[in-house]
This record gives sequence, structure tokens and C-alpha cells, in this order.
Amino acid sequence: TGLIVEDMALFAFNLYWSFYFAFFVSLFIHKRVRLPYLLAIATSSITS
Repeated sequence: TGLIVEDMALFAFNLYWSFYFAFFVSLFIHKRVRLPYLLAIATSSITS
């Protein structure tokens, strides 16, 4: 039973960390890179 609790805690921690990391990466990108450039990358990645 202890293993299940640890797995859930680890899963929650990984989920929180990935969200935290993604938030700061997107924040850094939006501060550094122009929005049209970001949109151009997004559209090119979608079409290809």
C-alpha cells in the first residue's frame, strides 16, 4: 500500500514540475521572441 502512495506522490510531483517548467519556458519565449515569429513556427509545424 505504501508503494501506491509513493507512486501517486511521484506522479503528482512530476505533473506539477512539468507544468511549472512549461510555464516558465513559455514565459521566457514570450519575453524573448516576437509573437508573429512564434505564430509562424506554430503554423509551419502544424502544416508540415
